[in-house]
Amino acid sequence: MEGSFYGVAYCCAQWGEEVQLADLLGTAAHWDKGQSHPTKHVVIALLVRLKGETRESYHLLLLAHVTNQGLEPRKWISRLLGLYEKREVWHGPLFWSPTGQRVRPGEMEPKFFDRMDYVKDAAPISSLLLKILAMSWSVPFLQAWGYIQSCECGGSPRCH
Repeated sequence: MEGSFYGVAYCCAQWGEEVQLADLLGTAAHWDKGQSHPTKHVVIALLVRLKGETRESYHLLLLAHVTNQGLEPRKWISRLLGLYEKREVWHGPLFWSPTGQRVRPGEMEPKFFDRMDYVKDAAPISSLLLKILAMSWSVPFLQAWGYIQSCECGGSPRCH
């Protein structure tokens, strides 16, 4: 679930508050549409209506099947949907906390820092870009940016 959460947040360039609105039933209902479309994509349904929306009870976010950076949101969300199907969970939030509630962004932040530390300390780091980033990462950097700022930058060409 954690990888799927970060993938949706980053690929949709969403703040953490919006990602938690992702809905399991709506996402599953629209899942095949993205695969069968001539331009393959991933559909994430947020359980919210934005200003001016009247027909759907969901706000639909469209993600690339595979991003220019090589991220594969379809693979991660497909794994998550498969996990829920195996557990016979058909509705509710797409991202659950261990207590069974809708996950809150604050719950994911410490995990994000742990992942960044792991990537920073991993050897060998195969990507030159990751090597450069790893050399510049520091506690103040992570505290200043965190996953919410990083994900918000996801859809902005200025941040890549």
